[in-house]
Amino acid sequence: MLGDKQVPGIDLYTFQHTTGLYKQACGNGYSVVCNPIGTGHVAVLDEDAADLLERFRFPASLASLHLEGEVHEQASAAVSLFYELGFLENAGTDFSHI
Repeated sequence: MLGDKQVPGIDLYTFQHTTGLYKQACGNGYSVVCNPIGTGHVAVLDEDAADLLERFRFPASLASLHLEGEVHEQASAAVSLFYELGFLENAGTDFSHI
């Protein structure tokens, strides 16, 4: 389930995987993701969510994905959740105060 808390101005930030991010396919299109040296949170992602997370293996912005409408809103919520879980870090600005 996606959280209600979104990073303000999320389209403007450049995200990338955190150091030590662990991903493992577990069958049926699902993957387990965790950050064992950071937050320690664990999530099971469906194929769409895992694909979205993979787009941030190297620094990228949400705006650079060229998504529109409901797909953009869902991706924004997912990226905010990935950030909150410690799977992504901002390559520029620190918003730990949020």
